[in-house]
Order: sequence, then structure tokens, then C-alpha cells
Amino acid sequence: MKYLLSYMTMFNAMIITLMLGAGFTTVLGISMFALIFSSFFWEKWLNVTKKTSRRYNVYQEEKETIVKYYELIKPNKVMISQLGIHN
Repeated sequence: MKYLLSYMTMFNAMIITLMLGAGFTTVLGISMFALIFSSFFWEKWLNVTKKTSRRYNVYQEEKETIVKYYELIKPNKVMISQLGIHN
């Protein structure tokens, strides 16, 4: 995924420099510069989003566990009638 994003960034850099009227070597230089440095950027970005989604998944699992425990311990009508409590 990192490489796909890097190549897309490089391609966009090539298009932008061509639209600005740059020469052949300038287009190649800027696109290679964009490829090298965008790979570092996308690697860091993907790591951050992976950690964020992992934290979200842990939060969801904790939330589901709390709901399950609540379902286990909440009093239902059978328990209330067994205790002899009437409304």
C-alpha cells in the first residue's frame, strides 16, 4: 500500500510539474524527489492509522464485553419474582 501511494504521489508530482511548464529533467527530478520522500511519509501515516484502528477495535471489544456482563447481571422478571418483589 505504501508503494502504491508513493507512485500515485510521484505521478501527481509529474503532472503538476508538466502543467507548470517544467523541462524533462526537472519533471524527472521532482518526481523522484516526491517518490523518495512520500514513501517515508506514507509509511508513517499508515502506521499511525493502523494504531488508531487497532485502538478503536480494542475500545469496541471492551464495550461489547461490558454489555455482555451487564446482560448477565441485570435483573430480569424471573429473578424479581423469585425474590418475592412485586411492583
